[in-house]
Amino acid sequence: MTKIPSRLAFRAAPHFIIGLMLIGAVAVTGASTPAAAQDGIVKERVDAMKRLGGAARNFRSLSSAADGVGPAETILATTNQLASMWPEGSTGGESRAKPEIWQNMGDFTAKLDALKGAAQGVLMAAKSGDLAATQEATKMVGAACGGCHRVYRLPKDE
Repeated sequence: MTKIPSRLAFRAAPHFIIGLMLIGAVAVTGASTPAAAQDGIVKERVDAMKRLGGAARNFRSLSSAADGVGPAETILATTNQLASMWPEGSTGGESRAKPEIWQNMGDFTAKLDALKGAAQGVLMAAKSGDLAATQEATKMVGAACGGCHRVYRLPKDE
């Protein structure tokens, strides 16, 4: 057996330790696999959809046009975020997304744009101070949501 001179072993020790640390870091962050990243985006998307639903429900109880500003702004901001939350195959978990989303991404994106347009309509009406126009504009938000959900959302498991 060949003996390594002690001065060489001492110089190699830091590299060995760094190598072990890197291996440990990879093992610890193993949860950062593509599957875990997909789980994260699915959760973000589900949370975003819940924000949309909550904002849309606020339209039911408008007592003034100004009451429509906040929910419309929430829908606009959330819709802008949603556009990037659909990487290929990101299903599972709480997701009720149908595979048709990825098969028809152009149509799906158009439906997101329709929701954005409807929310902009509510925002304009709300800022005008006209309650009747604001309430009428909220119907377009409901239609945009339903138009997408009928095609691209799985039913709830009961």
